[in-house]
Amino acid sequence: MVYLMIKELSPSADEVIIVTSSLMKDMNSKTDMYRANAIRVLCRIIDSTLLTQIERYLKQAIVDKNPVVASAALVSGIYLLQTSPEVVKRWSNEVQEAVQSRAALVQFHALALLHQFTHLKQAIFAAVRTLNKVASTHPLAVTNCNIDMESLISDQNRSIATLAITTLLKTGNESSVDRLMKQMTNFMSDIADEFKIVVVEAIRSLCLKFPLKYRSLMNFLSNILREEGGFDYKKAIVDSIIILIRDIPDAKEIGLFHLCEFIEDCEFTYLSTQILHFLGNEGPKTSDPSKYIRYIYNRVILENATVRASAVSTLAKFGALVDALKPRIFVLLRRCLFDGDDEVRDRATLYIKLLDGEATVGETEKDVTDFLFGSLDVPLVNLEASLRNYVCISALLQF
Repeated sequence: MVYLMIKELSPSADEVIIVTSSLMKDMNSKTDMYRANAIRVLCRIIDSTLLTQIERYLKQAIVDKNPVVASAALVSGIYLLQTSPEVVKRWSNEVQEAVQSRAALVQFHALALLHQFTHLKQAIFAAVRTLNKVASTHPLAVTNCNIDMESLISDQNRSIATLAITTLLKTGNESSVDRLMKQMTNFMSDIADEFKIVVVEAIRSLCLKFPLKYRSLMNFLSNILREEGGFDYKKAIVDSIIILIRDIPDAKEIGLFHLCEFIEDCEFTYLSTQILHFLGNEGPKTSDPSKYIRYIYNRVILENATVRASAVSTLAKFGALVDALKPRIFVLLRRCLFDGDDEVRDRATLYIKLLDGEATVGETEKDVTDFLFGSLDVPLVNLEASLRNYVCISALLQF
C-alpha cells in the first residue's frame, strides 16, 4: 500500500529524499516483489540526474531471472522514454534479450518498449524521406540540412541511412563528390542489395550532373561491381555504367575497360551477353579497338554456349568495322567452327562468309554492316509465332 500511495502522489525527488533513499535500498532487496515495486515507484519520482545513477540497476533488472522484476523495469522504461529518451535508448541490447524471455509478460513489455524505439525512428524516417523527395526537385532548399544528414549515415536503421546518403548525393556540389565517395565505401558493405540499388541510381544521377567527376564515380561503380551481390544489384551497376558511357563521351574508354574486367568473372549469363552486345557496338569506335579482342575471345574459350555465341557476334562486329583487325578476326572465327554448340558454329560460318563477301552476289560492305548492327524488320513475337507454326507443320508432315 505504501508503494501504491507514493506512486499515485508522485512527489519529486527533492521533496522526499528519505523516501527516494528507501526505494533505492529496496531495489536491492532479496524480496523480488519489493524490488519490482521499488523500481516502478522510483522511476515515477526521480529526475534525469538520479536516473543516471541507477541506470545500471535498471539494465540488470531488465534481464533479471524473475519475470516480475524484468517486467517492472521494462514498464518503467516505457514511462521514462517520454522524459529521458537518451538514457533509455542505451538499453536496446538488454531489451532485445528480454524479447527472448520465456515469460510471456516480459516478452510483451519488451516488444512494447522496442515498438516505442521504432516509433522515435519512424518520425526520423518520415522526415528524411520527405527531404529526400524535396531534394529531387529543389536540391538547394535541402542543402542546409546536409550536416545533419551526414550524421545519419551511420544510423542503425539502414533505411534511414540510405535515404540520408542518397539525399546528400542529390544535394551535394562538385567539390563534395570525393568526400562523399570515401564515406560510401564502408557504407555499401553494411546494407542490403535493395538499398544498394537505390544508392547506385543516385550515384548515376550525380555523375550525369557533374560529368567532370566521371572518373572517381566510375571507379567507385567498378569497385562495387566486383564485390558480392545479386543479379538485380549487378544489373543496376552495369546499366548505370552503360548510361554514363553513352552520355559522357570522355567516360567511354574507362567504362568499357571496367565492363571487360567484370565479364572475366561474371556469373550471370544475361549480363555477360548484354555487355558483349554493347562492346560490339561501341568498342570498334574507340582509339584502340584491338585491346578488347582478348576479353571477347576469352568468352569463347571459357563460357557457356549462350555467351560463346554472343562473343562470336561481337568479334564479327569488330571485323566489319575495323579493317586492320579483319585478318585476326578471321583466324578467331575459324577456330569457332569446331565449337561443340550448333549455334556457335552456325554463327561463325555465317560471319566468315559475310565478312569475306561470299554470302550473296553483289553484297556491299554496307549490307554486311546493316546486317550485323541493324535491328529486325519484324517484331520478335511475330517471328516466334511463325517459327512455332513451321515446327508444328513439319511435325505433322512427318506423320
